[in-house]
Amino acid sequence: IRIWLFPLTLITTGTLVFFFFQMRSNINKQVKDQKNFIEQKFNQTIHKSKTTSKLLSRTPEIINGAEIGKTNIVIQTLIAFSNELKLPFTSVHSLDGFSLGKGHKPHEIFQNDKNLSYVKNAVKAKGKISTTMGYTPLGLAIISSCPIYSNFQKNKITGIASSGYFINNQYSKFLKGKNQVEILFFYDRELIATSFNDKKNQKIKKNINIPEKYQIDNVYSLSIFNNTYEMSIIPLHKINNKPIFEMVIAIDVSKEKHAFLITALIAIFFILTSIYISYKLTQFFSRKITNPIHILVETSKLI
Repeated sequence: IRIWLFPLTLITTGTLVFFFFQMRSNINKQVKDQKNFIEQKFNQTIHKSKTTSKLLSRTPEIINGAEIGKTNIVIQTLIAFSNELKLPFTSVHSLDGFSLGKGHKPHEIFQNDKNLSYVKNAVKAKGKISTTMGYTPLGLAIISSCPIYSNFQKNKITGIASSGYFINNQYSKFLKGKNQVEILFFYDRELIATSFNDKKNQKIKKNINIPEKYQIDNVYSLSIFNNTYEMSIIPLHKINNKPIFEMVIAIDVSKEKHAFLITALIAIFFILTSIYISYKLTQFFSRKITNPIHILVETSKLI
């Protein structure tokens, strides 16, 4: 009986180890697949903002409005574009940084925005499309800007058309869609937006930490609401080669780990039960075999 106990224990342990590494492999693959999908969706939003800013810059109403400073035409056009394309951020600025219209804030005109990063980058781009990840008065945003050319003078730039997305909880939920993942955005190590529901967002800790040094292709663990998440980190923007703006793709693996733990406990119980039964059977058969021999020896002594 003891002979088969060791192979049984070895096989059970080997099976548990195999299932553990198989679970890790499946989780890593799931995280990386979701990462690729969400990253592609994120890049699509940037492409959409670039395309929209280019389209705005070529719209006759925007061109004429920027040329003569007629803000009501610009604002009406921006509102129409925002509603039709579901873009939360659209604006037109003059080259000196004054706003000629904002689809997301229609009543804000002739405001001096020359110090805003996306306006400064658009002016520095000198006729090229620029994309900026930076702060606006309404929060962090990803904004693409395109030059507006004059109708009357060739190659003369009269303004800047911009469109994009605010990096907030709503945008995170948009990226998440119906996927079983959570999206978290960090700016300068601070959590600024998540795809969790509103109730959880009110409770989520602002001091959730991600590794300062990490490999893009690696998967890391993160504890949120006492649940274990496996995450992949995507650096979106760097300053002096240091990631400043990061997106985290996180998958809750608590159920998988709980299931593995239950399986391991059952296997351990099975091994312990086998040892106990083996011990009892050994005692039983030992008495059955040795007792008659003992009696025979004692009888022989008497004779």
